[in-house]
Amino acid sequence: QFTDARPDTGGLSGATPSEAVSWGKVNPASLSKSIVSYGDCSLMLPFFISYVLNKAKPRSSSGLYEKRDKLVNQLKNDYREIGNYKKR
Repeated sequence: QFTDARPDTGGLSGATPSEAVSWGKVNPASLSKSIVSYGDCSLMLPFFISYVLNKAKPRSSSGLYEKRDKLVNQLKNDYREIGNYKKR
């Protein structure tokens, strides 16, 4: 969890994972694997991205950009078929 909110202020953004367990939002078994990092995202994000890029296994491209036109057209056609389409 990355946050710049402190838990002592009572704000929801500052709620710790252990508090989220009491609300049923976090599995108690995963609590030991959770980390809370207090800091501004403009400082923390570069460290997090660097970590992920160094730990993640390389994978092949999905080619999503090349499929964009086809997928957008399919989405438009599907939307028109459900009957809620009004041409503007």
